[in-house]
Parts: sequence; C-alpha cells; structure tokens
Amino acid sequence: MISDGSKTPCEVVDSAAAAGIKKICLTDHDALHGNYAKLREYAKSKGVEVLPFSGVEINTMYFEGEKPLLWVDILVYGDDDKLRDPRFTSLFSRFYGHTNVIARQQFEKLPQTGIPMSFDELFLLDPDVAPVYKNDMYCRSYILKRAAAKIGVPHEELRSKYPDIFPFNLPTRSVNLRRIADMPDSAEIVRIASELGLVTVMAHPPCIDPFWECDEHLVNSVQMEKIIRDLAAAGLDGVEACHRELAVSGTTELVKSLAAELGLITTGGSDYHDEKERGNDLGVYGTTEEELAVLMRKIREKAKKRIKN
Repeated sequence: MISDGSKTPCEVVDSAAAAGIKKICLTDHDALHGNYAKLREYAKSKGVEVLPFSGVEINTMYFEGEKPLLWVDILVYGDDDKLRDPRFTSLFSRFYGHTNVIARQQFEKLPQTGIPMSFDELFLLDPDVAPVYKNDMYCRSYILKRAAAKIGVPHEELRSKYPDIFPFNLPTRSVNLRRIADMPDSAEIVRIASELGLVTVMAHPPCIDPFWECDEHLVNSVQMEKIIRDLAAAGLDGVEACHRELAVSGTTELVKSLAAELGLITTGGSDYHDEKERGNDLGVYGTTEEELAVLMRKIREKAKKRIKN
C-alpha cells in the first residue's frame, strides 16, 4: 500500500470494491495511518467492510544468537489504540526513520525531473477521509510510483531515466549493518505485542531474505520451520498459510501442519501492493470466513487478558 506500494488507503478500498471484495484489513509496512473510523465510513459507502481491528506489517530481524540472520515480516493485529502504544511503535519507527531520510531526499530532488508535485500531494493523502500526515512513514518506491503516476508513465521508465534519484538497488550491506542497530528483533516484536494484547502472525513464511542479499528471497523449508518453531516458543499466535509464495514453493501443507502441531492460527493474504507490483492480485489469496472468525476471537481473547493483567 502506501509504504511500499503506490495507493492511498481510499484507493485500496476502491480497488477492493472493483474486485468484488467485501471485507479487508489494511496492513501497511511499518506504518499506521490517520483516521480508521473515517476510512471505514468511506469503505462502507463503497460496499466494503474495513474490519473492526487494525493491522501493520513489520520488518523484523531474526537473530541467531547475536548474529543478524534473516529479514522476517510479522503481521500484528489488534485495537487501533493498542497498535499506537509508544512501547510498540518505538520498536519499528526508529528503523524506518532511515527510509524516511531517503524519501525526503528524493522529494527534494524531484524538481530535477520536471514533475510538478507538491509535498502535500505526496504526503497528505485522502485528507477528508483517512489523513496520512507528513511525519508518517514511507519508502522510496512510494515516491517513485506516485511521481510516475502523476505523469502517466510506468515507474520503471521513470527510474531508468533518473537512476541517481531513484536507484534500483536496495541498500548495500554496509548501510544495512547500520540499520540493523535500529531494526526490531522478531522475538521482541512478538513478546511486546503479546504483552499489549495484540495478535502476531508470521507473514508469507517462505518469503524470507538474508539481510545481506536483499535482492533474493530465501526459500528453505528447514530454516523456515526452525524460525516458525522459535517464534512460536516466543509467543507467536499464527502464520499465513494462504499466500502466493507458499503455492510457488510448494510449502503450503508444511506450514498448515506446523500450525496444527504448534497450536497456531492460520490466515491468508494477497500481499497486494498495486496492480503492477509482484503479481499479487487483490483477493486471490485471502483469509477464509472461518479463519477470520478464529482471528477475531484471538484478538478479543488477548485484549481481555491484557485488561485483566
């Protein structure tokens, strides 16, 4: 979506409505957006229900001892206010600050492209429905895609024309090493989220990146199983068991059997960014009504447990 896609929250709702989807939960990367209540009102007018809980997808680092090993994405679901608890947001906002710097630098160079976009056009979106403010978090692909959409060209074309402004390569290992200091530990995210009464789900289990090779996914069923078991021991609540990467890697049944063995809930996700990104079509992979009921029950149970404690 916004943080590593090219759509605003309302545009995602519009796309869901066009695809005939009736229920959605927005889980942007490392970003929480403005007024979810107004977004739900907007979605209702389009015949779409934004589910009565919020979510966020967090880039985390899986450590082997003290050695940073793998990038693992953790989905966190729960009450809007709990997700905004500083004890939780501080764990990932520091890391994403590095990306904010890149995004701001790109905006400052945008006049070199001749594309007439104001700061508010890029950073203040859907102001009457679900405002996303200037201090929220974005990644550089967002700037690229919004600018390309402004002039009606593919973002790859704009990137190739201005490689100094929109470099293709992800950060080098040396940059990653500096970012690791602020990157949340996978187990720590799970632990803090659980303490706050939030539900954690491991996103797209086979889609795991070595932090020093950001351009390649690591699909290793043995390592994937170890990570799931380790995070389950730390308090992980569930795993995505319906996702394109699972189907491609042939690991769907492995993940489902692990979930059953470890008592983890299962969910699904399209991993939708926009129509041209990654081939993840909106609504193709999703959570069943039965899985949704289990997830919502888990959210309520953990929230009540938090209140009692």
